[in-house]
Amino acid sequence: MKTVINHLLILLVGICGATETYPVPRLDCPPTLDGSLDEPCWEDATVWEGYVQRDPAPGEPSTELTRLYLGYTDLAIYVGVECFDSEPGGIVSNLRRRDSSVSADDNVDIWFDPTGSGLQLYYFSTNPAGVKFDCLYNNRATYSNYQYDAHWDVAARIDERGWTAEFEIPFSNFKFEENPHRYWLFNAGRVIRRKSEETYVVEVPYEHNMFDVVDAVGLTGIEGVSEGVGVKLVPYAKGEYRNLPEAGDGDVDDWNGLGGLDFDVDLGRSLTLAGTVLPDFAEIDLDPDQYQIGLDPVYTPETRPFFLRDSTYFNFTSYNPFYSRRIGKRLFTSEGLYEDSQILAGGRLTGKLGSFGLGAFYAHTGEAVTDLAAEPESDWAVIRLTHAVNPGSLVGLMGTARFARRVETDWETAEPAYNYASYGADFDIYFGEGVWNVWGSLLGDYDSRHAVNEFEDRFATTLGASFTDGSFQTWLTYADSSPGFDIGETGFFFGIPYLRLFTYNASHTWRFDDAALRNLSLGGNFVQVLQRDWEEGLSQYQLQMSTTTAFNWNFTLNGAFGYDNMYYHPGEADFWYYTSLGFNSEYGRALWLSNESIYAEMVDYTTLGFGEMFSNSTTVNVYPFSVLTLTGSYQVVRWWFREGEPVEDYTVNIWRGTADLLFTRELYLRLFAQGSDQNDSYTFRGLVGWEYLPDSHLYLAYERWYDDSTDDFRLVNQGAFLKADFTLQL
Repeated sequence: MKTVINHLLILLVGICGATETYPVPRLDCPPTLDGSLDEPCWEDATVWEGYVQRDPAPGEPSTELTRLYLGYTDLAIYVGVECFDSEPGGIVSNLRRRDSSVSADDNVDIWFDPTGSGLQLYYFSTNPAGVKFDCLYNNRATYSNYQYDAHWDVAARIDERGWTAEFEIPFSNFKFEENPHRYWLFNAGRVIRRKSEETYVVEVPYEHNMFDVVDAVGLTGIEGVSEGVGVKLVPYAKGEYRNLPEAGDGDVDDWNGLGGLDFDVDLGRSLTLAGTVLPDFAEIDLDPDQYQIGLDPVYTPETRPFFLRDSTYFNFTSYNPFYSRRIGKRLFTSEGLYEDSQILAGGRLTGKLGSFGLGAFYAHTGEAVTDLAAEPESDWAVIRLTHAVNPGSLVGLMGTARFARRVETDWETAEPAYNYASYGADFDIYFGEGVWNVWGSLLGDYDSRHAVNEFEDRFATTLGASFTDGSFQTWLTYADSSPGFDIGETGFFFGIPYLRLFTYNASHTWRFDDAALRNLSLGGNFVQVLQRDWEEGLSQYQLQMSTTTAFNWNFTLNGAFGYDNMYYHPGEADFWYYTSLGFNSEYGRALWLSNESIYAEMVDYTTLGFGEMFSNSTTVNVYPFSVLTLTGSYQVVRWWFREGEPVEDYTVNIWRGTADLLFTRELYLRLFAQGSDQNDSYTFRGLVGWEYLPDSHLYLAYERWYDDSTDDFRLVNQGAFLKADFTLQL
C-alpha cells in the first residue's frame, strides 16, 4: 500500500478540522464490483484504519475495526469498506427497495462535496444486503432531497470476518471544476446496529451530525478525470386504464396513453442543462392521500424526477417561494374523471461557477378545465443566485414568476389572464467553527389581480441567530408577514401568515456512562405571536424532555400552555394547554414500535370550538423475513366540546398499511391500503417494480377507491397503468 492513515492521523484530522487534506491516488485499473477487496488495484488506494465513536461513547475508538479504501480512475471514484465484526452472526441485514432507509440495519455511509463549499453534499449508503440509498444534503443537512437518484452501484457481502461494501460512483454524478487548489470535502461512517454504535472516519462530536463540514476531511489529487460525454436521456412510455362505475349514466371506461423524454446535458464540469418534454405527472409509487386536520395546508413532497435533480440549488432560507407541486396540476370532475394541466416542456440550468451557484428554471403548462375548477395555460420561471461565503454559508437572491393566460369556461364569467411574481434575498452564515449561525430573508410578491401591490403590503421577513457550545444550544427567531403577502401561486408558506412571530429556544443534553439512561435532553421554548397592530395574538410556553435508555428505547415528554387572544374570542385571553408522551423502540429488531399520545384543552382550529382533545398515533414495522417489511400506522383524534359550543363532538380515525416484498434487489412487490372516516374514503393499491437495467424501470400498478359515506362501501374508481422508462448515460 502506498498510503496508510492510522489512528494518529485520524486524531490529527479531528484537531485540525476540514482544512487537513489527504491525496487520493489514481488506481491502475477499476476494481471488479463484487463486494470483495482482494484485487491488486486496492493496494494502491488510500486507507483509513479505525473509526471514532459518536455514540454511545463519544471520542472513543470503535469497538470493531473498520477499514476504508479510497481511489479513482478516469471515470469513477471507488470506495471500499471492510467492517470487521467479532460476532458476524449478529449482523443485522434486510433486503429492501432502493432508497429505503437502512438505518435499522448495520450500514456504512459516505458523502462527497466536490466543490468544497458545503452546499452540495452527495450522500451514499448501503447495508450488508447491498441496498442502495442516496440523497442530496447541504451543510448540517438543513436542506435535503431524499428523492435524488444518482447513477452508481454497490456490492456487499457477509463472511466469517464481518461484511464488506464496494462502491463505484461515476464522476458524471458530480458537478465541479478541476482546480489544484480546491479540495473535496468527505466523510464516512459505520453503524453497528446490535450495539447502537455510530462511528466515523474522524471524530464527529455528539452535538454535530455527520454532515457538519467542520468535521469533514479534505481530499486532493482528483484530477484529469472524465465525466463522459455528459448526456443523459430518459425516454418513457405509459398506458393507463380507469373505470368509474358511478360516472355519468353508468360505467365509464377511460383510456390514456402518454410518452415523453427527460434529458440532461453537461455544460463543462460545473453546469448542467436539463430539459423535459411531456414528463409523466403520475406518481409511480402512488403518493398516499394526505388528510388535513387543522387549518394548516397540506404539503405534498415532490416525486417527479425532473424537479428533483439539483433541487437544492433552489432552496431559500426560511421560506419556500418555489414549490414545484404547483406546476402540472390534476383537476378532478364531479364524476371522478380528471384533466391534467400537462407540463408540455420545461428546462433547467443548474451548477456552480467558482463560489457562485446558479439555478434557473422554465416550464410551460397547458390548460385544464373541469366542471369544478380551471387551471390556465401558463409559463413558469424561477431564478436563484447564491454566493458561498465559506463552507456551508451563503448569501443569495431569488425570483419566481407565473404568466397565466385567460381561461374560457362554461361558468358565468371567464377566468382572466394574470401575472404573478415573487422576489427576495437571503443569507445563512456560520462562523466561529460553526458555533454561531445567523440567517435571514426578505421576500416580496406581486399579483396583477390585486389593486394594491406596494411592498409594505406584500412582504415577509425572517431573522434568526443560534449559538452552540458543546451540548448546549440556544436560538432566537423573528418572522413577520404583511396581510397581502401570498406566495401560493409559485410557493408554499410554512408558519403563521400575516402576523409577527417571536420564538426563543434553549436546550441542553447530558450524557451518562454505565447508567440506566444513556442521555437526557431538556429544552424549552417561548413563542409570542403578535397581530399587525402589535396586539397580542397567541402565546406559548413549552418544556421538552427526551432520553435514550440503556436498552436503546427513546422517550419524549412535552408540556405546553398558552393564551389565545385572536381566534376563539378575539381580544380575550383564553387559556389552553397540552401534554404529549412519545416513545419508540430500538432499531434493528424484528419489530419496531413508535407511539405518541396527546391530551389537550384548547381551541380546535378546524371548527374554532373549545374543548378537550385526545390524539394517539402508532406506527409498527415488522420484519418477519429479511426480504419482507410490514408497516402499519393508526391515528385517532377525538374532540369533546364543552357545553354551549356551536359544534358537536367528533372522532377522526386514519389508518395505513404497507407490505414490501423483495424478490431481488431489482424486483419488488408493494401493497398499500389506507382509509379514514374523516371523508369515508378507502384506497387499496398494488405495484410491481422491476429495475431491468441500471436506472431503467418497468412498473405495473393497480388501485381501487371505495366510498363509505352512505354505509354501503361502494367502488367509485379503479384503474391500472403500465410504464417503462430507459436510462441512457453517455
